[in-house]
Amino acid sequence: MVSIIFVICDGIHVFESLDGKKIIIRNYPCGTKIEINNQQLLMQLLIYLKKQHSFKEICTKFSQMDNQELEKVLNTLKKYGILTSSKEISKTINVMLIGLGTTGSHIANDLKNLSCIDQLIVVDPDIVDYSNIYRQDYLEKDVNKKKIDVIKDRGNKSNKIIGIDKDIKNYKDITEICKKYFINLIIQAGDIPSTRELGKITEKAANIIDIPYIINSGYVSDVVSLPEFYYPNNDYDFNYKHETNNEREIFLQSNKKVPFRIAANVGHIVAQQVVDYSLGKEPIKYRERGFFDMKKYEWRVQKID
Repeated sequence: MVSIIFVICDGIHVFESLDGKKIIIRNYPCGTKIEINNQQLLMQLLIYLKKQHSFKEICTKFSQMDNQELEKVLNTLKKYGILTSSKEISKTINVMLIGLGTTGSHIANDLKNLSCIDQLIVVDPDIVDYSNIYRQDYLEKDVNKKKIDVIKDRGNKSNKIIGIDKDIKNYKDITEICKKYFINLIIQAGDIPSTRELGKITEKAANIIDIPYIINSGYVSDVVSLPEFYYPNNDYDFNYKHETNNEREIFLQSNKKVPFRIAANVGHIVAQQVVDYSLGKEPIKYRERGFFDMKKYEWRVQKID
């Protein structure tokens, strides 16, 4: 069952002028201020939409308004960034995360408490060592423990996390796990045999099962890549317009390790992509590629045509 739900955007502050003639709406994220002639029904509608409601519920609550007129008001509020809407999808999201290292550990930390995820399947054969702490999302007390066990034991929702001690060697390894656990979305965050090869394996498995996938190309030195969301069997895929050259590698100078505070940003982006997908929205940064700029402390991206 799919329906459209509406809710006031976060960061919206509503006032009434002292003379009672105006409704004043401040949109802090956009830095805008809107003044509207005070109407009792509009004020009631704004207060009602502090919580999520479907269009059907809104029409029932405000039955004194024509449905078309009500829809027009809702669209106007959306236009000015006061209201947001999304598809409410009644489906279970089971996520498979491959790799719990520099980016994967941060992704797992962001995903484990998302209400839209029913089961989180984490796949990694490694044990936490001292070189991981303070960069990956592990503490000194986690050293010598299996990464899948550390992630599973964290928080109060460990019952929805399933750890698999396994090296992913081919696309069949992925498809078998996906079929067993009814996976809806695959996230690649590992680097064996390489991030690019694992990305290709992930893409192939996702296309076979026909589910979306997220590719994390990892990092070089202290530069971390933007997570890339893809739909299966789509013209825009992992290989689309990724630069490939006829060249032979001589060496890579990469002595630095990406710091914790930068790698953590990857988890935040992936978590929002998962939430957006679960709501039927276009995932954040879709069809964008880039990296995190440490100097400006922001993502530098370009849109892919």
